[in-house]
Amino acid sequence: MGSPPPQTVAVNVFTEVGGVRKVVSHFAKHTRGELARHLLTRRGRAPQTPAQLQKAAAEKWTAELVGGTARKPHALNIILPN
Repeated sequence: MGSPPPQTVAVNVFTEVGGVRKVVSHFAKHTRGELARHLLTRRGRAPQTPAQLQKAAAEKWTAELVGGTARKPHALNIILPN
């Protein structure tokens, strides 16, 4: 199959209640669309690296970046407020 390009980032969406994270499935697509809108409408340069993407996402949400491997892309985890 090959490995993902080094700049590939998967976007995951979670909620956190009492320190326990739960995957958001229904609104994940909506949140990814909101991220795309945020990236297109914000001031400044477009993110060029996964770290810059995390910084841009953190302007609107709690966001953390999990580094990728040779077989897995980076993961941007967005944690939605309750």
